[in-house]
Amino acid sequence: MAGLVDKSIVIWAPTGGGERYRMLDTIREYGAIWLRALGEQDGLRRRHRDFYLKLARRGDAAWLGPEQVSWNDRTNAEHDNLRTALDYCLTNPRDHTALELAAALWFFWYPCGFLREGQHYLERALALDTEPSVVRNRALWVCSLTLMVQGDPNAGMAWAAECAGVADQLGDTAAALAAQAMVMAAATIRGDLALALALADSLLAVHRPERGLTLPTLLARLGQSHVHTAQGRVEDAVKALEEMCAECDKHGERWMRAYADLFRAQAELSLGRNDAAQAYARSALEIKHRLHDSIGIAMALDVLACAASASGQAEPAARRLGLAQQVWDTIGRAQLGIPEWVGAREMCERLARAAIGDSAFQTAFAAGYDTGLDTGILHALDPDPNSAHPAAEH
Repeated sequence: MAGLVDKSIVIWAPTGGGERYRMLDTIREYGAIWLRALGEQDGLRRRHRDFYLKLARRGDAAWLGPEQVSWNDRTNAEHDNLRTALDYCLTNPRDHTALELAAALWFFWYPCGFLREGQHYLERALALDTEPSVVRNRALWVCSLTLMVQGDPNAGMAWAAECAGVADQLGDTAAALAAQAMVMAAATIRGDLALALALADSLLAVHRPERGLTLPTLLARLGQSHVHTAQGRVEDAVKALEEMCAECDKHGERWMRAYADLFRAQAELSLGRNDAAQAYARSALEIKHRLHDSIGIAMALDVLACAASASGQAEPAARRLGLAQQVWDTIGRAQLGIPEWVGAREMCERLARAAIGDSAFQTAFAAGYDTGLDTGILHALDPDPNSAHPAAEH
C-alpha cells in the first residue's frame, strides 16, 4: 500500500474511522473495466457485500453499549461502501441480504442522522422481498421507526401493523415487542396518552434487565416518562428516567441516556426549574452533537429555547428556536407533531415575541436559522446567554 501511495495510484486519507485509502475516479474506472473483462466483478462485489454485512451485524450487536462513538465514526467513514453494498444487495433480493443489511444499519439511519436514506433503502428492500420471514419482520419495524421519528405515524403504523401480524404467525417475539414500541410511538405522536402509557407499561412488564439493554424497553421508559410529565406526575417521570439512566450507565450506553436527560429537562421545565432544565439539555446536546443525532439535537435546542424564554431571555430563545427549526426542516415534521412538544414550542415563541416584539423576534429567529449548525450548537452550549452570538453563515 505504501508503494501504491508513493506512485499516487492510491491516496492515503486519515479519518475519524482510522486510516483509509482511496483511488482517483479515473483509476477506479480503469480497474472496473478490467474486472468486468476478466469476469471477476460479481465475485468481488459479493465479497464486498459480505464484508459490510458482517460489519453492520457487529455494529448492530454493539450499539447499545460503550462503543457508540467509535461505531459512529466507523460507519460514517464507510458510508459510501455501505451504499455500494446496499445497491448490490438490491440487485438480488431473493437472498434477503438487502433486508438484513438495511435493517442491521438502524443504528446508522437514526442515531447517526441518516433517516431519509434509511427509509429509502428499507422501502426498496421491502418492496422487492415480500415473502414473510424473520428477516423481513426486522426490516418492517426498522422502517416504521425511521418514519415515526420523522413525524409520520400513519405510514409508520402501516409497517408496524404488518410486522405485528407476521410476528404473531412466526412466533417472532423480538419483532412483536419492537412493533408494540412503534405503536406506542404512534400513540404518543397522535396525543393518545392513555394508549401510549398502557403499551409502555406492557413492554416494561416483560423486560428482563439481566438480558441487557433493548431498544423497545428504552423507548418504553421514555414513553412512560413523557406521559407522566404531560399528566403532571413529574415524580413518576423522574423515577422512570432515573431507572433508565442507571441501566444505561451500567452498560456504558450514552445515546439513549442522552434522551433520558432530554426528557428530564422537559420534566424540570414543567416545574419551572429552568436552570436545571438547561443543564440537562446541554448535557444531552453534547452527546447528540457528537453522534450527529438530528432528532436529539433539535429536541435539545427546543428545550434550551423554552428554558431561556421562561427565564426572560427572549433573544437567545428566538435564536435557539431558529437553529432548532433549521434542524427540524432536515428531518420532517417539527417536534414530530407531538402535541405537548408543539404546545411548548408555541408558548416559547409567544413569550419571546411578547418580551421583545415581533420584529426583534423575527430578526433573532432568522439569525439562528442562518447560523452554521456547529457554530450555533457551540453557542447554545454556552451557559452565558449574553455571550457574543456568531454572525449568521449563509
